[in-house]
Amino acid sequence: MIFRELPYFLSRKSKLLPAAGVGHLRGSLHGGQQKEQQQATHFQAPIEINYLYQFRRHWRHAQDMRKMIAFAAGIMISAHAAAQDGCVRSEPSPVFPKAAASIHSFSATAPTEAVESLRLPSGEELRLEHGGCEYYVLAFEFSGAAGPDAYISAAKMLDSLRPLQPDARFDLPLAARTLRAMSARRAPLAEESEVDGDGLDFLQARLTLEPAKSTGKLRLTIFRGPL
Repeated sequence: MIFRELPYFLSRKSKLLPAAGVGHLRGSLHGGQQKEQQQATHFQAPIEINYLYQFRRHWRHAQDMRKMIAFAAGIMISAHAAAQDGCVRSEPSPVFPKAAASIHSFSATAPTEAVESLRLPSGEELRLEHGGCEYYVLAFEFSGAAGPDAYISAAKMLDSLRPLQPDARFDLPLAARTLRAMSARRAPLAEESEVDGDGLDFLQARLTLEPAKSTGKLRLTIFRGPL
């Protein structure tokens, strides 16, 4: 109220200001009101911009979440398709040539599985099982007792295969040395151990020895992977 009546009061009661001065004062007051309105407008603008920024940020977050879900779904679909199409492991082939033993047989039981059997020169029968999917697995089943000398028996069995020139894709002499080391430290059966010198990292060969399902048999499994 005071500011609205001030120009009138100055024009009537005061002779110190000329008319131009009064007009200038009125213009200053009017300009002050416009400036206040502009400041109010500028004060509200950041709030609207902030809402817009928040909306865009949440929208981008939603888009990123959709991409992540699509990516995870793609991985699951690819893994399922790989499981349906087949394994990384190639089709198995005989470890021993046909002339290596008096009795030798090899028969595939699945795309990545096979059973091989032969009679060694000592008269002992040896059964091999080829298998694995992401791993390359070769299991030897032979006569032996699950006792303190089990690892030594397995090492001697591998030593006896040298004259037959096996193509096992594993270093069998190094595996025999590992078995003797496990016997020296009295490792329990079914303990998994690396075959030092045969492969590196994920291609490192490993083995385990345990009683077979058949009575009086031991099962030596050598494997490598995942491929």
